[in-house]
Amino acid sequence: MQAEGDMNKFWQIFNERLNIAKDALVYRVNRCKQATPANAPILYMYGAFGQRLGSDETVDTLFKNKRATVSLGYIGLYETAAAFYGNSWENNEKAKEFTLAIVKELKNSYGSMGR
Repeated sequence: MQAEGDMNKFWQIFNERLNIAKDALVYRVNRCKQATPANAPILYMYGAFGQRLGSDETVDTLFKNKRATVSLGYIGLYETAAAFYGNSWENNEKAKEFTLAIVKELKNSYGSMGR
């Protein structure tokens, strides 16, 4: 692992990567907004998405009011704890707190993104 067992270095790398992930998700949302109903007529013009749009309308209206999500997974959480606390960390309270801190930081960081 790049942090080499250094918890401060881990959080620094974590925050740097979190900012990259945020930028990527914002890019993805903005890219999706560029779609036109003609790009996917069954989805946008013929009602598969739940609403019918005209060919000149913007698909952005379909994604407002919490009708779409942007998500970030936390795959590798187990392995991260193992890198700091060893392979049998499951009963280690500090390791558990560490993994929960990671998940909470992800939640806090992304909680306001969709608003």
